[in-house]
Amino acid sequence: MDFKDKLDDIKKKAEKGLDKTKDKIEDSFEDTKKSAGKSFDKAKDKVEDTLKDTKKSAEKQFDKLEDKVEGKIKDIKKKL
Repeated sequence: MDFKDKLDDIKKKAEKGLDKTKDKIEDSFEDTKKSAGKSFDKAKDKVEDTLKDTKKSAEKQFDKLEDKVEGKIKDIKKKL
């Protein structure tokens, strides 16, 4: 094997190594992208659930206030 053949052999091995590294990086990127998407979806779901809970709580508080106001109006009408 002469010097040129050895250089070609080294070049081929280096290219294979680079290709493997590139594939690993691309796979890792895709995995990270999927994981980030899942995390985003979970966070979005939590925010939506919190908003629903907050809305229900606000509606209950409004109903209680409305009942109090109606009670006060009835009391005032009785006094008149």
